[in-house]
Amino acid sequence: MVPRLIVAVACIHIFVGLLVRPDSLDPNPLTGIARDGFVNSIAANVDREATFWFLATGVYFGSCAASVGLLKLVRAGAGTGRRVPAWPAR
Repeated sequence: MVPRLIVAVACIHIFVGLLVRPDSLDPNPLTGIARDGFVNSIAANVDREATFWFLATGVYFGSCAASVGLLKLVRAGAGTGRRVPAWPAR
């Protein structure tokens, strides 16, 4: 249950970061970041900062969900004496 909830929050964050455009002078902050070079292109621009942090937290929450899911898989297999599968999605 928890990994699915975290994945849902991660998807919402990535959706908002990619598709919701702020009402400002920068119509697409993500392409502005890429156009100006990723280093030092976010500072002093609130729209770019918001876009960056929404995407960064979405990726973070997604990796947290993957970690929690893998931990649950390992714990479920630990009491049975079986090995953890090499690829859990099979």
